[in-house]
Amino acid sequence: MNKDSHTFVFVHAQNLQDLHSNKYDKHVRQAVMNNYLRKAMQDPSTTDRRITRQRRTDVRQRRKGATANYESPPDDHQSVGVENDVKLNTLTPKSDESLAFVPANESPILDHSPAHEAHTTTHSGSGTPASNDGASQRRCSSVFFKEVSDPGVEIERYFESFNHIKEQVIPTAIDVEWLRGNCVRYFRTQGMMQQWIPLQLLSPLAYLSRLCITAPYTDIMTSQGFEDPAYPNSDPRLTLEIFDIVPRLINESMNDMAERCSDSCFVAVIQLFYGQLFSPYAGLVASHREGLVQMIQQRGGIDCLGGDGILAMNVCLVNMEADVILNQPTDASHLQWSRSYITKHEAVGEPCPEGPLHCVSPWMLSIASNSLCPLETFRAISLARQLSELVSGMYMSTASNSGPDSAYREIERERKQQDVSDLVLQIRQLPPAHTSSQSEPRVWIYESIRRAALLFAQAVSMRKPLHLACSDSLHRATVSAEDIYIAVKESPIVDVWGSMAGVLYWVLLIAAAAACNTQPERLDHRNEVDHEMTDVSHDQPRDAGTNPVHRVQHQTVSAQAPRHTFDDLECDRRRLSITALDTFQDSSLRWL
Repeated sequence: MNKDSHTFVFVHAQNLQDLHSNKYDKHVRQAVMNNYLRKAMQDPSTTDRRITRQRRTDVRQRRKGATANYESPPDDHQSVGVENDVKLNTLTPKSDESLAFVPANESPILDHSPAHEAHTTTHSGSGTPASNDGASQRRCSSVFFKEVSDPGVEIERYFESFNHIKEQVIPTAIDVEWLRGNCVRYFRTQGMMQQWIPLQLLSPLAYLSRLCITAPYTDIMTSQGFEDPAYPNSDPRLTLEIFDIVPRLINESMNDMAERCSDSCFVAVIQLFYGQLFSPYAGLVASHREGLVQMIQQRGGIDCLGGDGILAMNVCLVNMEADVILNQPTDASHLQWSRSYITKHEAVGEPCPEGPLHCVSPWMLSIASNSLCPLETFRAISLARQLSELVSGMYMSTASNSGPDSAYREIERERKQQDVSDLVLQIRQLPPAHTSSQSEPRVWIYESIRRAALLFAQAVSMRKPLHLACSDSLHRATVSAEDIYIAVKESPIVDVWGSMAGVLYWVLLIAAAAACNTQPERLDHRNEVDHEMTDVSHDQPRDAGTNPVHRVQHQTVSAQAPRHTFDDLECDRRRLSITALDTFQDSSLRWL
């Protein structure tokens, strides 16, 4: 009974059996919680953080003014200012304001609760927000992060409706509202707005699964000591909790004939796959990969996926990025489909950032015109680009090394091997920079590229994976992933190196593959998953079209113990990799 309103709260059941169902228990808990929150709102002495957070936001916004924006802090953590029209109209992008910054006394993890957004709106008559002079030099390059409107009213309304109608019980340990604030920042880029967000709105499952991408980032930020005043007791558990819920929801969708292998299920699995790559638990990648293969087969092939090729392209991208990070050979079918798609869509959108993996012209004009790229840096990038093209060409020609002209191809292969040796020698002869704490940013950029190129050249010459090449003690020129990490951390990563974002992406891919944990239990995890899948397939009945992979991987995730302490190198490397993957995927989506 509510003593304030003197009314009872009734929860109805159709029959006696409903009183013992989980659904009935959920309704009872919701009614009790709603009643508690209503009373807490009227209690000035309450300590509930959901109520006090809203009150702090109200007081802070009244002090700063309803139309004030966040000021620019001296730190490197970015956030996105929310600019919703009071009349709930679609927002107009502003080309000169791409990202705002959280003040120093605020957390890098934003509070995007409805009460907060109500006080961060701008009047429809105000043309531009307050300017942030200090943020202009630290803002990401507008070439890649053009200002776009927030996902806006449509997504906010969708979230509210989803939050009320969802059938699944979200554990109280997961503050979905908190993670949603991070999602607004992560998915605000132009490519995500145009290509990916419409797919997230296909179903509540596709919408909720985006937390799999931001939860690992949130774990890493909290483990690095960036505490949120509104969440003083937060700890790195969100990844395991989200990865326990989303696979279960995917399994339930697989059991639904109407939703089985739908586009929304593909979106959920892809985002779960990406989140797994960002987390320290990469052993489940094999199960996600096998699950995507089975889903594609049931849909009739990769060309039958929806989204005008966007879903299929992301399936290929996430698999190829996993291959690079885990030091595994890339599936030829993914490469072939990606090349075919790019050929058909090469004139659509803006070009992706140039670098060793891609260049619009042989001269790489966008990189050469960058003030952070002097002649020596450009030479290192060019050598890495030439070596990448040469090795890729040799790999592609190996499969067709047969037929009447095989002798000529053998001669050509020997010539290319000599070219590879020459390029490796030139990369090894790149002079190291004299670095110190007072070194200019372009010095650290050059050193990052030189170290990554040196490690890449060493792996090519030794014909070993990157994580084995960096551990070779016979070569004095060998560098480690930690060496690359140190150089990248000292560089201006906030701006993602401007027009050299593609180079940064390549550097971080090299470092990520070199830092890949190769412990025996992780390497053997694929066999363990396959064995578990075999046991489950024999012991448990299953519908003909049900995908068993996600059911098994859900059980495996639930059995893992929380990992409260991360290695510093592993944490920062993954944090930087998330930034680079977000940058490259946004730019490549606009290009595709």
